[in-house]
Amino acid sequence: QAAVPAIPGFENLTGRVEANDRGGSFNLASKQIKFDLPGYFADPVVVLDQLNMRAIWAFQGKDKLLLDVSSMDFVQAGLSGSFSGTDLMPLSPQPGKPLGTIDLSGHITGFDFKKVGQYLPQRTPEELRRWLTGALEGGLANDVNIRVRGDLADFPFHAERPTDKPKGEFSVVGKIENGTLNYAPGKFGKDGKAPLWPLLEEIKGSIAF
Repeated sequence: QAAVPAIPGFENLTGRVEANDRGGSFNLASKQIKFDLPGYFADPVVVLDQLNMRAIWAFQGKDKLLLDVSSMDFVQAGLSGSFSGTDLMPLSPQPGKPLGTIDLSGHITGFDFKKVGQYLPQRTPEELRRWLTGALEGGLANDVNIRVRGDLADFPFHAERPTDKPKGEFSVVGKIENGTLNYAPGKFGKDGKAPLWPLLEEIKGSIAF
């Protein structure tokens, strides 16, 4: 388990690390690496088949850590991706701001919709989580671009009123292959078994939100 909120626990980490009392850098080339990320995902254990990553970190003030990832490439059971960006994280628990402020851009391919629940941030609203995990019954997302910017305590950064400015940025744009969508997950027809609405199957197209 992680020693402090900003620093994940890990196993099978391979690479080079340089550090001093102000920060440091690391260059990783690891296989079958396991991360423990409490506070980020409902299932905090993340296992990657392969990870290559270059980053620096620096202590900011008395109680924050800035992680600056110049490149991160990974493979996980058919899913591959690359990310870069920054995360300013608290080193000790802070009510209302558990994960810090992020500015992240990424690209993934081979994402299995049936596994979407594993990758949703822990602070995803429960109603949205239930719909996504129930509605996305199958298919792959390829050539997906991801953008996340803002305080993760406000994720997914929805404005409370139409006239309000969003508290951050969250966008996902990509392509769908052989998708299956259940419009009303958890709701059934008169027989109590069939979906309330017919499933939309063999979807091929684009996704953006």
